[in-house]
Amino acid sequence: MLSPVMALIYQSRIAELTGYFDQALKLGTKAFGLAKSSEERLAAAICQAYAYWRLFDFSSGHIILDEVRPELEETTLELNPWRGTYYNIRGLLYWKEDALEEALKNFETALVIREDIGDNSPIAYTLNNLGNTYLKFKDFEKAESYYSQSRDRRELLQHKPAMAASANSFGRLYDAQGNYLAARKQHELCLSLWKEVGNTQFIAKAYRFLAINAANQGLMDDFSEYIHRSTTLFQEIGNSTDVQTNGSLSQKYMT
Repeated sequence: MLSPVMALIYQSRIAELTGYFDQALKLGTKAFGLAKSSEERLAAAICQAYAYWRLFDFSSGHIILDEVRPELEETTLELNPWRGTYYNIRGLLYWKEDALEEALKNFETALVIREDIGDNSPIAYTLNNLGNTYLKFKDFEKAESYYSQSRDRRELLQHKPAMAASANSFGRLYDAQGNYLAARKQHELCLSLWKEVGNTQFIAKAYRFLAINAANQGLMDDFSEYIHRSTTLFQEIGNSTDVQTNGSLSQKYMT
């Protein structure tokens, strides 16, 4: 049975993964305030960092992770899953900030820890994050290699959210290479999988990437339709952060 603090931590992660970022931050902050053990403090800080990452408050994410650095150094082998997640979210913060060398270092550390544990799901996510980093470097060969390694593990698990994430990654890779028809197929697969899962947050994101794909082809009517669907869904769950992102995309492509 979960302790009250760990229950809050898992509720925070669920809120973050379904688009309720402010709620995720509140739950993670509450958990951190109640935490007693090193594991609880580390886990609660990680939850806050994920919420800050989604909210584009990267400095606050780094600050809370720095605060639990002593707990990280004191962790035992039993807490390695949290150590792997610590370095993974640190990498995501750097990735969003375009500090790509720091992102790589953290993802590589996370991968070593996660491979020692041997759990395919977190290994696959970190492999995908390495692919995302090389995509930003425009090193398409390495990006595809990491994406393929990640997808292979995810297909073994047959975990639809993870398979949807891989479809999105290949869609973005093909978009970056100018192979828009292949990209569209991947974005459509991503959308279909997220609809099967029923996660409104990521259904909305799939529509966003279809919108970008359409804009890259000059299909502005399709862009308008997809971005409208995306924004409507984000509004339904009260996700103002992604509504603003869609607004910026509309300004970019429609003006």
